[in-house]
Amino acid sequence: MAPEFDLGGIDTREIGRLMELLAGSDVEECEIEQGESRLSLRRRARGLPASDCPSSEPTPSPALEDEAGEGVVVQATAVGLFYRSEKRSGPPKIEVGDRIAVGDVLGYIEVMRLPHSVLSTGEGIVDAFLVEEGQPVEYGQPLVALRPA
Repeated sequence: MAPEFDLGGIDTREIGRLMELLAGSDVEECEIEQGESRLSLRRRARGLPASDCPSSEPTPSPALEDEAGEGVVVQATAVGLFYRSEKRSGPPKIEVGDRIAVGDVLGYIEVMRLPHSVLSTGEGIVDAFLVEEGQPVEYGQPLVALRPA
């Protein structure tokens, strides 16, 4: 039986070698595009059954109360580059002074050239962006400060 997909010239031996390389590294997800073909590999987190693997759905960013206990500081959920718009040259999704609700997109963290939404875990008014456009961020790093509305 012939496969139902076309690897478009991607050498299957190379896929095997790539899988071996990934198995020996900390990389959990890899995506490769070659012409019109696209290959996405994701491995299960060690020690987790397949049903407990993280999904690609956006999850709300962790939040901390600010030092005065009056606002919320939204943190990064991934390691990557922070952008205020989905496309690097696009207009910012939100501005300082905008009123936001729980679940609103505050910006994006680009991981391996894929944007991941940063969702608000609190409501209020955007008080400040704590990182610059295009700046590398780490997991848990404060990104956006919100003040009560």
